[in-house]
Amino acid sequence: MSLGALAILLPKLLPPGVYVGAGYVARRTTSLSQAGVGKALLYVFVPLTVFKGALQSDTGAFLTLCGLSFAVSAMMALTASLFVRHFARWIAAGTLRCAFGYFNIGWFGVPIAQALYGTEGMLAMTAMYVGGMLFGNTVGYALMASDRLSPGHLAGKLLSLPALPCALAAFGLRAAGFATALSQNAPLSGLLEGAALITSVLGMALVGMSVAGVSLRRLPWNALFGLLVSRVLCAAVLTVILIGACGARGWLTPLEIRVFALMPLLPIAANLLVFTSALKTQSEFVGMALLGSTLGAFVLLVVRAGLPVFADLL
Repeated sequence: MSLGALAILLPKLLPPGVYVGAGYVARRTTSLSQAGVGKALLYVFVPLTVFKGALQSDTGAFLTLCGLSFAVSAMMALTASLFVRHFARWIAAGTLRCAFGYFNIGWFGVPIAQALYGTEGMLAMTAMYVGGMLFGNTVGYALMASDRLSPGHLAGKLLSLPALPCALAAFGLRAAGFATALSQNAPLSGLLEGAALITSVLGMALVGMSVAGVSLRRLPWNALFGLLVSRVLCAAVLTVILIGACGARGWLTPLEIRVFALMPLLPIAANLLVFTSALKTQSEFVGMALLGSTLGAFVLLVVRAGLPVFADLL
């Protein structure tokens, strides 16, 4: 057991844990709207964070991490087909595939990466968030409502998300040579740094809010445990394969490898609960899975830090 690694990790996980708890308490005791917090993140703070990441990161590295994130999600959705029959009693096939492939990168991954690796880690995870966002709002949503939506509807849904044009705008400004000047602009830098901080706080709070209504008494523990363990193991195998392939070609820096290695530990995306609520499908079981994967993510982070084989990843 690597006590040194645990001593490094636990203080860094404390603030995100506090934000999750605060979100849970706020949802149970106040009239604070989960939907309102989600919209503030989706349409204001996350787009600004994505803009910051795309502006300050190497474009090639940003697109590589974005593509890898999308690839893991897509392969996870395909891998879930192996488990459809086993979990058919509790969750529909399309929802299971989306649960396997849709990771909480924006609300959970970005704050954790920032806590563990600072600004550079946050920038790398932001690139992964864009890939996850593209998957979740196209393939993921289509998996859950393939019989109700047209390709045009899905395209419109994707184009309505402001994070994508923000990333494209940042790429354009970087290509035009404005990246350095904009990074040195104090008011803009302050705005982007503040947006990144608020994304971390509200993102983790939203995780707590999203599981506030889950009933633990009715939880089918065996099915849930099996689903979550299968999901983590499959994601770990795929991530290791991609890290090996990219590392051999020098496509990822050591820090980017550390950040990308967090992906199997990330919980199911909170947006999956939004999808199921809107489509009126298995929302209770999905809420339970979301709670379990979120709690499990914290546990896995601590376990990873406690095993000597993973000490160099911190």
